[in-house]
Amino acid sequence: MATWQWDKACILATAFLSTKSETPTVDTVLASQSPSDFPYWAALDKHTDEGKAALRDVAKPLGATYRQLIWVSFYCESAQVNQLLPSPWFEAEREWRLRRASLSWESAKELWERARCLIQRRLEHDARELKTIVESPIPEGGTSLSINF
Repeated sequence: MATWQWDKACILATAFLSTKSETPTVDTVLASQSPSDFPYWAALDKHTDEGKAALRDVAKPLGATYRQLIWVSFYCESAQVNQLLPSPWFEAEREWRLRRASLSWESAKELWERARCLIQRRLEHDARELKTIVESPIPEGGTSLSINF
């Protein structure tokens, strides 16, 4: 169901590799934030209509492209939220992806520093709605959930 070819490739590679070898041990990284501090606005990324619109709206005034902002938001925000452990493959992929968007790691961080608060502000209302839905107790006798932004 993934629409991004890169996401499909990672999903298929993961499925294939899981059938060919033992599951690797994973080191646990403790999150530095409590669940109530989770940045819900960051969950509204290039995979959501709200995130796409925010990235498009913010790109132009900053003199950036939508493509640059989707990768900068991922590497400077989403990947940080995920608390990733150091990975030589990830570092090489990040450098390659940013270079394709005409950015270095340093210029990506600088662009994100200018874009972050604008995107966060643009997504504030949708993030509040998402937080309400996620943090609401599950009703007795049911777990179905309907999300309409």
